[in-house]
Amino acid sequence: MMKKLKTFLLLNIIVVLAMGMTVSAAGSGKLVLTADKTELQPGDTVTITLNVTENPGIITLDGVSVKYDADVFSVIAKTPDPDVEGSEEGLLLPDIATRPVTDDQNDAGTVKYSLGKDTARSNYTKTGAVATLVLNVKDSAMNGTTDVTVSLTSSLDKDEEFVTFSMSPVALTITGGKCVHELSKVSAVAATCEKEGNKEYYKCSICGKLFSDAAGTTETTGDAVAIKAIGHAWDNGTVTKAATCTEKGVKTYTCTHDSSHTMTEDIAATGHNWDEGKVTTEPGCETKGVKTYTCTNDSSHTKTEAISATGHSWDEGKVTTEPGCETKGVKTYTCKNDSSHTQTEDIPATGHSWDPGKVTTEPGCETKGVKTYTCTHDSSHTMTEDIAATGHSWDEGVVTKTATATEDGIITYTCTKDSSHTKAETFKEKTREPEVNTVTSFSDSTVTTKLINALVSNKEYTEKDIAYYDIEMKVSLDNGKTYVPVTAETMPKEGVKVRIPYPSGTNPVDYDFVVLHLLSNGTVETLEPEEASEYLIITAKSFSPFAVGYKEGEEDEPDDGDDNASTATTAASSNSTGTANDGTIRSPKTGDMISAAMWILIACACATILLGTAYGYKNKR
Repeated sequence: MMKKLKTFLLLNIIVVLAMGMTVSAAGSGKLVLTADKTELQPGDTVTITLNVTENPGIITLDGVSVKYDADVFSVIAKTPDPDVEGSEEGLLLPDIATRPVTDDQNDAGTVKYSLGKDTARSNYTKTGAVATLVLNVKDSAMNGTTDVTVSLTSSLDKDEEFVTFSMSPVALTITGGKCVHELSKVSAVAATCEKEGNKEYYKCSICGKLFSDAAGTTETTGDAVAIKAIGHAWDNGTVTKAATCTEKGVKTYTCTHDSSHTMTEDIAATGHNWDEGKVTTEPGCETKGVKTYTCTNDSSHTKTEAISATGHSWDEGKVTTEPGCETKGVKTYTCKNDSSHTQTEDIPATGHSWDPGKVTTEPGCETKGVKTYTCTHDSSHTMTEDIAATGHSWDEGVVTKTATATEDGIITYTCTKDSSHTKAETFKEKTREPEVNTVTSFSDSTVTTKLINALVSNKEYTEKDIAYYDIEMKVSLDNGKTYVPVTAETMPKEGVKVRIPYPSGTNPVDYDFVVLHLLSNGTVETLEPEEASEYLIITAKSFSPFAVGYKEGEEDEPDDGDDNASTATTAASSNSTGTANDGTIRSPKTGDMISAAMWILIACACATILLGTAYGYKNKR
């Protein structure tokens, strides 16, 4: 059957070639050779793989040949192995076998395969690797590139139609091996100013090596045969463009090796060389002048600079308008350089010169007077000045209505200058007695400290002998119906009399007292109290806090027995009365009503004791 197919195909090919026509194939495929590496040296191995990369559908591939250069390679392995009887491997399916041809059927450098099964009933379209071939590079291999190729005798599909396949070889390069040099001569080239030259040498077109001789026995290198560029040798140069005041010039240099090589360099501009200049416009008093400078290198080049105005030169000036008392005058100045230029300046008004003045309207108690002044420069100019009203001069006043608990009193005053002028003032009933509370100290320790410091500043008193008082003053604003605490506004001008109880354990006979008052500005005032039988009396014009300092009093030396007795009797008498000199009602400290006779007896006893005391002795309780 296979022979019939081959005969049929061969006849068809001959007919087609004879007719000059292309056989219509059922499809086309590819047989591709690949290598695991393409750069090789003697002794290396390379694996060549046969691949079907495109398969339009076949049943057999016949006469597949892989060819290599037998002078370069030797086969060391095949898959499948044709020397092993029955060795077959599936091409793409197990029932399509790759049948290698044994070596005795192969030409040198060729490995043949027969692929497929011509009895198949359906086409196979799978793709993939078909076979592998391992080649070894012989030691005698020459350098160069060699191809491993693939070819095909025929291929059929199930309908016995011819299927075309394209073939892709693989190129392998041998390096490090032997080379049969093919030398070509490279002529010597002289070096120039800018380009390198070279000596004569030979180059192999196969391996690329360089040789200094035509026989290829002496190898050389590119650096060894290269001749460096000789570089330029410039002359002294020629000025090809002269420099000007404002523009650069050019100097050109020529190479002595090659006159076609030139280079240029700039010549700096010379710059201007200005003369001393000339005044081309004279300056005026108020206008600038012009000075022009000309370049000595090129007279067409000029520059100008401004000359400052000379300014005015004023004369001493003349009064052109006299000043008055109230009007300014004018002084005019003329420029000495140009009489058309003038300027003026104000002359201050002279001002008035007033006489001592005369009273033209006398002032009254309540009405202002007038004093008139006349200017000595111009009598038409006058001015007036108010004379303050003299004000009233009130007498001591007369109570024209007495105050009661429910009604204000009235005091009427008459002006001593003009009896027709009177005024009335109301007054209220006496302010309510202050409420005096004894306290141990004040809640603000700073207050207590200030009072103590003020007390002990007098060395006769100590800080242990002090008593503190909180005093509240009240006043009636509704004619005695109710009383409210006194404020700074309702505090009477004369102040309020305050009766302060004697500190516990003291009395007006044996002790001396001082009253301390802390003011709102933080200072402490010291008051000398009046000593009544039961109270210390002060006049307060501001509010708490108060404190009383006390010490034992010093007794005077008695002159004789009679005087001492008299003094004691008088003291006892003055302290036993019910009413103080200031009218304050007193009561005995014990609260008992002691008769005057008892007080006399006590005074006599005291006098007797004093007579027995040594002269000059002072006793403090």
